[in-house]
Amino acid sequence: MTGLKVTYFASTDLLSRRANSLQIMKMCSALAHWTHHVTLVNFCSIRAKPDSASLSSFYSVATSFNVRNIFSLKQTNALSFLAATLFQLIYTYLYLRKAKPNFVFGRSLPAVWLSSVLGCETAFETHYPVWESRLHRIIFNHLLKSRGLRKIIVITEALKRDYLKRYPELKPSLFLVLPDAADEINTAVLVASPLRGKAGSQGGLNIGYAGSLYHGKGIELILKLASILPNDNFHIFGGEDKEVSRYERWASARAVTNIFFYGFLCQKNLDNFIQSLDICLLPIQNMMLGAPSKSKKTKNLSPYTSPMKLFQYMAHGKAIISSDLPVLREVIDESLAHFATPDDPLAWAAEIEILRDESLRAQLGEKAQSRQKKQFTWKQRARSLLEAVEVF
Repeated sequence: MTGLKVTYFASTDLLSRRANSLQIMKMCSALAHWTHHVTLVNFCSIRAKPDSASLSSFYSVATSFNVRNIFSLKQTNALSFLAATLFQLIYTYLYLRKAKPNFVFGRSLPAVWLSSVLGCETAFETHYPVWESRLHRIIFNHLLKSRGLRKIIVITEALKRDYLKRYPELKPSLFLVLPDAADEINTAVLVASPLRGKAGSQGGLNIGYAGSLYHGKGIELILKLASILPNDNFHIFGGEDKEVSRYERWASARAVTNIFFYGFLCQKNLDNFIQSLDICLLPIQNMMLGAPSKSKKTKNLSPYTSPMKLFQYMAHGKAIISSDLPVLREVIDESLAHFATPDDPLAWAAEIEILRDESLRAQLGEKAQSRQKKQFTWKQRARSLLEAVEVF
């Protein structure tokens, strides 16, 4: 589709540690695989404008798309939130008049709404109940009445059900469920990065987690696991420096010496470390909050989550132990992973004991990798989107 012009509207900080910036960059790269005219218009709170080489290296993407990084006001209170929204609307209007894209997609609700009002073929992606914000609820209600809206993209069936419950007048066909994804990984060419500790040489296992460390991600459970299984080594990849320091102090105070924190890693380096693991953990708790913000309202994302780390684990062909949550079973089952009660470390320890069987780990990993290649790549996700809005 070389003649198709796609604009993706987002509101994030690029070269940040937030998962949403990674997801946005992966989708833009995947969309650019199917069409040669993709532009990311990104409203950010920092003035720096990263170049293509930096973005490509940091996110491990082919930046065969244009990036417009537009400085907007930092949203620290209601007034600045309204001012930033107004600025985004003005910029969006001026941009669309000039660019005239065939299709508009994105996660910036104000920009997507205006695009749809102006008659652009439009799809909006949401990862949580948008009505929890009063201003977003108002804008979303107007988006539903706009002439250009073709699809609302959600990441789980659970989120789709809640939208339909909140808006029973909407047709289910308006929603398209597209879980997150991962790139296909040729594990044969990866160079496994050396892990800390001596678990492998002592007959123990190298067990790891990749992702954020904020509330509900399950890091406390992993700390308890490390105490229960002292002959195994636990590796934590990700997190802000302050969070890493806090958990390291916790482990030191309790003389837990078999847990290692590596801090934030860019995608390329993270792949090499995941490849070194025997088991990957997905210990999402029943209450999982989003990234810290100034908002007084907390958002429990656990019922709707589609964690990118899960698809990365699958792409690597690793044995996975996951929290037994309905939303995660939308993607995986017992043929692809083992499950444990989210807050019961003894149950997780029991699953690790079962997975000491190397052949069982290999069997699970092979099936998970095969499923990821067939269903959960970024290119497949982008193609499904374009086909659903009938522009492909």
